[in-house]
Amino acid sequence: MSESKPQGKDNIVPFKTLDDALARIAHLEQKVADFNAMEQATGAQAMELLYSEARLRTILDNIRDGIATLDEYGYIRSISLGVERIFGHTMEDLKGQRLELLMADDENRQHLSLLFAEAIQDADFQIDGYTAPTYQLIGRHANGQKLPLEIALNRTTFDGKPM
Repeated sequence: MSESKPQGKDNIVPFKTLDDALARIAHLEQKVADFNAMEQATGAQAMELLYSEARLRTILDNIRDGIATLDEYGYIRSISLGVERIFGHTMEDLKGQRLELLMADDENRQHLSLLFAEAIQDADFQIDGYTAPTYQLIGRHANGQKLPLEIALNRTTFDGKPM
């Protein structure tokens, strides 16, 4: 009759000396300490990222001008509180909508659409120094009132896509 080993005992490696066992325990303790330090650092990095995002949002939300980010197709991805104050629409109202929605009439919508198409499609569209070209258009507040606007388009990329 063959002698069978107890289950779960196949991976047990006997230590030759007490020093070998103590060295292995010290190694495992160091691995646990390294893991805990990494976990704490990751948590600290996440908190720093959240803090940085909140700080940037606070700055953007207190700028009087309206700032909107668009995807490469001209759909609104985000807006600052300035846009909400100027146009009377919330982020929930505007997210996923075309920016032209905020224009007063077809002529202004078409003009903005052409400007956006030029900015997004022209790889050579550049801002001269820190001053973007501005355009005079007429927008419309949520209550129907017409608003004179000065619009500047800035082209940039994020995650390899224009915005």
